[in-house]
Amino acid sequence: MKNILLYTLLLTVAISYGQGMLSGEKVKKKPPTQQTTPQAKEYDFVGAYSEGLATVSFNGKTGFIDETGKEVIPTKYRHAESFSEGLALVLFEGKWCFIDKTGNTVITLNKYRNSESFSQGLTWVSLNDKYGFIDKTGREVIPLIYDGAHSFTEGLAGVEKNGKWGFIDKYNREVIPAIYDDVWLFSEGLAAVKKQGKWGFIDKAGKQIIPFRYEAANTFSQGVVRVKLSGKFFYINKKDECVKDCSE
Repeated sequence: MKNILLYTLLLTVAISYGQGMLSGEKVKKKPPTQQTTPQAKEYDFVGAYSEGLATVSFNGKTGFIDETGKEVIPTKYRHAESFSEGLALVLFEGKWCFIDKTGNTVITLNKYRNSESFSQGLTWVSLNDKYGFIDKTGREVIPLIYDGAHSFTEGLAGVEKNGKWGFIDKYNREVIPAIYDDVWLFSEGLAAVKKQGKWGFIDKAGKQIIPFRYEAANTFSQGVVRVKLSGKFFYINKKDECVKDCSE
């Protein structure tokens, strides 16, 4: 009985194979599908990463890539600033606006002529050479009454009025009177301010911490700041002591 079953099975296989050969059928393996990897753009410029995204330029237009190099916001803007506090300032079709990280427009600066990145929830805007501040909804929270403005840092922003600079808080209260020729941003509790052609440093109460004797000054970082005296640049600490690049 076993022999009969085995013979029947072999005969069936042979007949099936023969029919396949007679009908001209051939068994072939499908060639492997060739994967074509899209050629990556060769950007004209790649900026530094900020909040996980970097600006890139291609054929005169700017967009954004993520940290894998994937273009997540198309290169369609005439100009774009880096992301700050979740928003980026871009110029699109002649209008300045702020976009989020998905490329959606959050604020359109219809009536304003200029702005910069958000800092501490606010950014300055200008119209007819007057400056004020808006929040992230686009609401004007400080009126356009100033002749110049810097970003908020450490709760204060430098503003210019009648040719002199001082500092205000987020409620538009004058914290440090406008008595300086120029000012830098507050950093690590101090700000460089200029008076009678010389730079010194004040604290957030307006108290002079470092005398007005420098020809140029910047903002403190990790306890030191670059200054210029007698034509030479060097670094000082908050005690006005030279700590780097000191002359002999």
